[in-house]
Amino acid sequence: MRLALFYLLSGWALVYLAAQYTGPLRWMLLWPGVSLILVALAYAGLGARLLGKKSDGRVPAWAMALHFPVWWLRRLTSEPSRQLVAPGVWLGRRPRQGEVPDGVGLIVDMTAEFPRPRGARHVGYFCLPTLDGLAPRAKLFRQLVDSVLAADKEVYLCCAAGHGRSAAVAAAVMIARNQAADVDEAEHILRATRPAVALTRAQRRIVRRTTQGDESPQ
Repeated sequence: MRLALFYLLSGWALVYLAAQYTGPLRWMLLWPGVSLILVALAYAGLGARLLGKKSDGRVPAWAMALHFPVWWLRRLTSEPSRQLVAPGVWLGRRPRQGEVPDGVGLIVDMTAEFPRPRGARHVGYFCLPTLDGLAPRAKLFRQLVDSVLAADKEVYLCCAAGHGRSAAVAAAVMIARNQAADVDEAEHILRATRPAVALTRAQRRIVRRTTQGDESPQ
């Protein structure tokens, strides 16, 4: 709820400022303000579906247009696009054209705010739209982890930055492969390669539930 409140207050602040102006500046403030308010509603309980992304990675034109300001800002980063965190497992941000390593046969996309990456056009693609900082339902997460474990080629796990949603998948895969004893050790190993990895409580909880065999609905 803290994220919902943050986005709501930020959105209302921009809408309030927009009301104080006329012309292009009003729309430049109103546009991201409305987008942030809708994101707040998604975090408040309406879920990732409010952002419009489909399971095949498509994002409707209305959602792309509405959320473009927030989407563009999330692209700004100087961190390496991806790193090899375990044998056959890459962890990183949403890949741009040419950023998918040779040998990758499956891209796992955890973002709810971005369309299917261009780098995923010629490889297998699995999408589980999830809000930043949160985790999907246990059953869906378990199915996703099983898909990664069954992959016969290298896998690229991605979210907006490669720090939370996709890192949770990487942690669960490492534990299932006995490359880490638990979520604490898995996160420590991931940070040694990608220092900004930071799992939230919801993400740590879903990793524990999955690796301990508890698939009851959340």
